[in-house]
Amino acid sequence: MRELSSIIILVGIFIVSISSLIFNFVGVFAGPTSILALSIIRTSHLERSNILPEGYVVPYWSSALQYELNYPVPSLILAVLSLVSGLPTSILPFIPILVFVSVLLYSTLYQILINEGISKNLAKFVSSFFFLFFVIDSMAVMYIGRAALGNILFLIILCIIITRLNHIRREDVIVLFVFSVMIANTYYTGSLNVMLIILMLALLSIFSSSSHVTIKGVGKNLLVNIFPMFLISSFGILKLALISIIGNFSLESLTRNVITLARVYLSSEKVAVSPATYFIQENPFIMIFKNTTRFLKVISILTMTFFVISNVIRKGEKSLNNRIWVLSVLLLSTDLLASAVYMIFTTPSIILSNSLRLGPLIFSYIIAYTIEKYDSIRKKQKELLILKALFVILISMSILGDIMYCYSYGNAAAKPLGFHKIESISDFIKLQDIHYPPQFIAGDAYYSTFLLYRTYEKISNSLKISIFFIPLRADAVTLVNNLRLNRLEHIPYIIHNRGYSGLLLNTSDEIVWGDGSGYVVEINKNYLYDLLTKSDADILYSNTFVLLIWR
Repeated sequence: MRELSSIIILVGIFIVSISSLIFNFVGVFAGPTSILALSIIRTSHLERSNILPEGYVVPYWSSALQYELNYPVPSLILAVLSLVSGLPTSILPFIPILVFVSVLLYSTLYQILINEGISKNLAKFVSSFFFLFFVIDSMAVMYIGRAALGNILFLIILCIIITRLNHIRREDVIVLFVFSVMIANTYYTGSLNVMLIILMLALLSIFSSSSHVTIKGVGKNLLVNIFPMFLISSFGILKLALISIIGNFSLESLTRNVITLARVYLSSEKVAVSPATYFIQENPFIMIFKNTTRFLKVISILTMTFFVISNVIRKGEKSLNNRIWVLSVLLLSTDLLASAVYMIFTTPSIILSNSLRLGPLIFSYIIAYTIEKYDSIRKKQKELLILKALFVILISMSILGDIMYCYSYGNAAAKPLGFHKIESISDFIKLQDIHYPPQFIAGDAYYSTFLLYRTYEKISNSLKISIFFIPLRADAVTLVNNLRLNRLEHIPYIIHNRGYSGLLLNTSDEIVWGDGSGYVVEINKNYLYDLLTKSDADILYSNTFVLLIWR
């Protein structure tokens, strides 16, 4: 079983590494982090102002790069790795560092299952399959980036705490403190989650009697030893996030977010009210496999909820002795509390990201517990074999579905071999006459991001740039709607009103992502032909891509 678990883990690492390094299949948020890392490598210090040269104020990207300056840990790690290893800067966005960090997550999850009485062989089997599912499901976000690193760090912090519920040692406090400071300088959502976890554990410890040593004192220990240091060390970062959140709050925005969320979940129509809205026709065969992943995540959330409630009803306070129960409570409570914060201040959505990512482990634990139960009953060997087979089939179908869906429709705007497709347009930009101010061209989020990275490499080499590419964002939906309705005359007004000069479009029937979170649309070749032949745009470039400029 040990050899099988090692093989499964190596398969996961191999698939993700090939996907990132060979196929360049990474999410667009790898771009800004890599740009700051490139700046650190070439200047030998961390900039505290705009990364772009003076005078360059680029829509969308100037603010995105400012966020990287506020949360610099991912870029610092990437820069140090590049300097120590000598890796070329051209592959900085595609280094799948987090797939190796995820091995630490596997180790802690394995230990949790062992602590809950699951046999070593079965714990390795379940943990390794969960690891494979986890890294394939997150295949496009295994790069070093703010959200990607922040989420992994939070899950590791949570799992370390769960494994140490009996006793928090001094070295554990040091490790947790270092990770907490890292996460505070990585991603504001991670900082919020760390604070919520500590407060929830402290709350659980208050309701725990002295006879239940599993959790008694741990919450208070974290609250006393880590929470104050965490707040002090990350005060500047947290202050920036707090100012940003409070600055966006209004009763009007809260009401609008509630109404918008209701429209998203209750409307039978697809409306562009959320970045996660999709406007594409999906292949039914691929969706059979992809829906297995969605089914697994939904059933995991339901399993977690049922597990928490049923244990409270049956065992009461004794539920605190079960690490899986505590993990479920912390995942669900922090996700719901964080979603409430987003709902009040910023985003009209319910986010259960951590529960959706670790939820399948809870489901796997229930399966493992059932297998252990059947394994002790000789007459149940047939049922045991069926249960194991169903578990492997379910995980395998989910993994296959994730791979097929990602490479057909993308994930976090990632596209297979997309980086290679921009070679020609990148070389073309280099030959252009210098314009000031530069022209801003709207396009697919993936191509825009990595053309920006190439552009920044040129700027870093003291070359001025005439063209910057910007993600279309919600305008992707607006563009497709106008093309479908043959309102070609509206498109130049939309482009100019946003401050853009033109559009960058792929000449093939390819999925277009407005940004890394969604606004996913299809631009049919026929629509593109109409745009090329009937509009008054100048065709500045035409090959794999077509570059349209409205004067």
